[in-house]
Amino acid sequence: AMLATSTVFAQKKAKKAKKMKKGSRDCSFIKNMLSEPSNTDAYVAPGGNITEADDYDYGTGVPGGMWMWEDNPICTGAIPDADACSGANLVGHATGTCATFPSGNCDSIDYFKFIDGSLLYFRGFDYGVPGPSVVIGGTGCFDSATGTVETEFHERTDAGVDAEVWYTYDLSRVF
Repeated sequence: AMLATSTVFAQKKAKKAKKMKKGSRDCSFIKNMLSEPSNTDAYVAPGGNITEADDYDYGTGVPGGMWMWEDNPICTGAIPDADACSGANLVGHATGTCATFPSGNCDSIDYFKFIDGSLLYFRGFDYGVPGPSVVIGGTGCFDSATGTVETEFHERTDAGVDAEVWYTYDLSRVF
């Protein structure tokens, strides 16, 4: 299958997942490399019209609008196939918004809700502005978390694929 990958915030090498413990909580199910098929993404134009994400190229849209998503699955590894993001691979869900600027850049606020109830919040630019997202808070496994999240945007170019767009997240710099 043909695959075009546009690196937004590239982490050159992923580190091995480490087992995290917060108090008596076992957080080892949360790996350093996670992925999110963008199943629920929608674009809200400045006039308030909600449009399916497929009607816009990612990283574009009418400036002043907003991308939004709710409860996209979060999976272990760099899994591009939505069908593979289930069972033991499913570790939580992603929700967030991304406000677009005239340049096409997008100011993103993301939160991950993990299957044990832990939350991770981070903020940064998507679509072409280099640099990681900054961790702005968390609970449970991410109580008092700091650090950064490296994000990559991917897009499949072959027809008939469920997860045409997805993200990978490197959490190896979240402490």
